[in-house]
This record gives sequence, structure tokens and C-alpha cells, in this order.
Amino acid sequence: MHTRAFFLFLAILPLTVPLIAQINTGTIIGTVRDPQGAVIPGADVTVTLTSLGDSIVLSTNEAGVYLATGLRPGIYRVRAETDGFKTAVRDEIRLAIQQRLEVGFTLEVGDVTEQVEVVAPVVGLEAESGQLGTVIESAEIEDLPLDGRRYSDLILLSPGAVPAPGARSNPREARINVDGNFSLQNYFALNGVDNNTFTTNGQERSPQAVQPPPDALQSFKIQTRTYDAEFGWSQGAVINAEIKSGANEFHGSGWYFLRDDKLNANNFFNNAAGIERGAENRNQYGFTLGGPVARNKTFFFFDYQRTDASKAGGANGCATFP
Repeated sequence: MHTRAFFLFLAILPLTVPLIAQINTGTIIGTVRDPQGAVIPGADVTVTLTSLGDSIVLSTNEAGVYLATGLRPGIYRVRAETDGFKTAVRDEIRLAIQQRLEVGFTLEVGDVTEQVEVVAPVVGLEAESGQLGTVIESAEIEDLPLDGRRYSDLILLSPGAVPAPGARSNPREARINVDGNFSLQNYFALNGVDNNTFTTNGQERSPQAVQPPPDALQSFKIQTRTYDAEFGWSQGAVINAEIKSGANEFHGSGWYFLRDDKLNANNFFNNAAGIERGAENRNQYGFTLGGPVARNKTFFFFDYQRTDASKAGGANGCATFP
């Protein structure tokens, strides 16, 4: 029975890949024109994810438009070329989750072997999509202070996001209401995969089946309104997270956070009542590591985090909260 289920899983898995790719990817679209503004059909456009060296080659249609879909978030390089015109290149194009960027070109007349570097920045405004959302990049995730290292606390950076009533007394992770919708109505995706416990009473202490450490995340997007069809079942916000990947260069990080009662002062109410400070110890540590297995072909990324914590109440069972 187990063998049959395993082979059934292998048969279904390839069919699920196109569906998954729609959730956590982005799109780059643009028009290629000549100096007079006329469109150039049949121009070759190469879109390259610089960290992996992964490229796709497209051709513009009759309207001079190219469309690159299913792109994973990251930094891209786009190159446009055709006979009779100089090659144009745009570097450092940052594509976020579920973003639709417009990257156009105006090719100069000349030899195709000549290259023009286009330095104008790509505007991150999504003129072709009505989705509303906030993108939190890895630098913000790692640099902003997080009590308990829960990346979900950064959902509060999105307009309309507020802590749920009673969130301080109930330590359940991600108790955040968005635009008037309850926290249990939010939807979590991780690398394009459903990441929800679908709890209705919060006993799991988190709505996420997997809670990645902040250092393992490339970025995440909080979508609050006018979702695409794949998110049609969500009433609250959509929190769409992407794990970092390996690259052609090795990269990683390590961390160790210590909380010890010997370093904490007693709180005001305990001091007033003559109650001693309760014991509390918390050790949180881990690392990430990514790199190439075969350059431009196969990569790996690994993350690990462990938390060892103990906390005791004060005298007469009165817990202390610094």
C-alpha cells in the first residue's frame, strides 16, 4: 500500500509544479523600440537571474513586446538585441514575489556587437496589476529587531495590519488582523506551497505549519487586496514567503541569542510586592549555508535553528514578565 502511494505521489508531483510556480514567482514584461519610437518585432531578449546564471531567451512579438513569466524573486539582468541595432543591457533589476515589472528598451542604430548599458533605474510601480501589498526584503528581515525572531511580526509594517485583541496575553504566533479581517483568516504560503495549519482555535500556537527563521528568508510579501485567482479563497491577508536558495557563490550566516534572568531586572509590580524575580533562560542559535553543487546547474541551501528555553514563575505562582 505504501509503495503504491509513493508511486502515485511521483506521478502527481510533475502536474503540481506549474500550479505552484504561479504563486511565488514574478513577471518581467517590456516593449523594444527604435529611436523613433516604432516597435521592433523579432528582437531577442535574454533574461538572466544573476545569482544562479540561469537565463531564458525570448523574442518580441508583432507589437514589440516580450513577456517573461514564472521568474523566481531575485536580481535580474535583461539584454535586448537585434540586427542593425546596438545591444542594450539593464542590470540590477530587483524582482519581488508576485511582482510584474515593466522593463522596456530603446535600441540605438549601430552594430550588434556594440553594447549600451542602460543605467536608468527600473521603477517598482506595478502599472499592470491591481494587487495591493508590501514587500519585505531580506535586509529588513535580518536588520529589524524581532523579539523571539518571528518574521511574522513584520506583517505589522503593512498598512492596515494591527495586533489582534488579546495578542499580548495570548503568545500565539502571527495574531495579526489585517484590514478588519481576523488573524485566523490570513493565508500563508512558503515557496509557493500551502503553509497553513488551518486551525480554528489556535491550539497549535501558530497558523504556519513551518516557521522559517528570519535569516533563511529571501523576502516575503503581504498582499491585502485584489488578489489573483490563485488566492481567491483567502479572506484576510496573503503572506507569501520565499526561502533563500543556493547560488554560484557560497554564502551563509550564524547567530546566537541569549536571554538570562541574571541580566534582567525585576519588574515594578514584583518589587512592590516583595516578590523575587522568576528564573528565565533562553538560548536561540542556528545557521544558514548555501552554495553550488554544479555551477549554473545545481545548488543547495540549508538552515537550522534551535531554541532552548525555560521560565519559572515568581513566588506565590506569580509569573514575571520583563
